[in-house]
Amino acid sequence: MTAINEVQQSNRQLARRINEEARRDPQSVYAGKFVGIANGQVVAVADDLDELVCRLRQVEPDPQRTFCIEAELDYDTPQDDPFYSLAEHATADAPPLTNEEIDQAVYAM
Repeated sequence: MTAINEVQQSNRQLARRINEEARRDPQSVYAGKFVGIANGQVVAVADDLDELVCRLRQVEPDPQRTFCIEAELDYDTPQDDPFYSLAEHATADAPPLTNEEIDQAVYAM
């Protein structure tokens, strides 16, 4: 494994730990923040992505050695798949949808 690959893997591992912490604990210092990681260390925390990127570039100008996350975002759920928004339209007293109705709602078939 090359040195850059090791840095990137270390950044991703740290990002996952921060993400898990922020999602589990709303009192985490990372909750509701953007987090910048460089060379396996947190180097910037900000409320705004533009601010974070600016600060991150000051610390590490090589983007291959950096990583940014929105700490509380659920990266495990695809954000652009309409299937995952079905719960937003559900009500407790409504009858269950048929497969055809789900297809129509999600994929406008």
